[in-house]
Amino acid sequence: MLIDTHAHMTDPGLLAEAGAVLGRAREAGVGAVITIGITPASSRIGIELAAQHQGLFATPGLHPTSVTKIDAGSGAWLEDLRQQASMPKVVALGEIGLDNYHPPRGGLTAGAYHRLQADCFEAQLALAADLDLNVVIHQRGDCFDQVCAILKPWAGRLRAVFHCFSQPWDKAVPLIDDGHLVSFTGIATFKNAADLHDTCRRIPAGSFMVETDAPYLAPVPHRGKPCEPAHVRLTAEHIARLRGESFDDLATHTSAAALGFFRGLELPAG
Repeated sequence: MLIDTHAHMTDPGLLAEAGAVLGRAREAGVGAVITIGITPASSRIGIELAAQHQGLFATPGLHPTSVTKIDAGSGAWLEDLRQQASMPKVVALGEIGLDNYHPPRGGLTAGAYHRLQADCFEAQLALAADLDLNVVIHQRGDCFDQVCAILKPWAGRLRAVFHCFSQPWDKAVPLIDDGHLVSFTGIATFKNAADLHDTCRRIPAGSFMVETDAPYLAPVPHRGKPCEPAHVRLTAEHIARLRGESFDDLATHTSAAALGFFRGLELPAG
């Protein structure tokens, strides 16, 4: 049974038909889905949605491109996040990290914007360690090394999963050595993702998970169309072929990795 470890079920298109979306996921052999928070509001909705649906779990967090939507100086946003993290079916914090891909928001200069991202990232790492929760990492643009540098002092105190991982194998090695995981999206099915294909082949079982990032990054043959959790099966099947292993074996060890990483995550009995 598969686990979609990263979906945005609070996206309006998925939220409007959440029951049907999750039903299609179950039919595809997806036993659990984790909906990811990016703002205080989306985190709250995700937690409420998880309470309503079996097999749905949540992570609250402040996405790096959302840092201008809170009063970072007040500390109230972090206390709100602490309270959200105490709710049932919350299994990690995220997604948090850095983003140098999108232009600065809120009228900030690039320097001020990225400093604010880093400050909020570090604050959420400290909170996660305090709450004994692991974290879901966002890194987009030319910031991978900076994310790793900020995360490095927390090795041994918390673990991270680098979501939507698309880096070459040599970038994955030090993360795995520090006990972190990576997660692969539908990008792994794209023909032009040669470096990622190599990473998928070489990474040890137990060191990676699978995800959709729905409604984004739909795998082939749905590329360019809205993605949903059921599509994680196509990604998993493709990665299994790349690795020369059975789909059942890949589903078993990626689900085991997810169950060991996300606190309180469960698959349905049977």
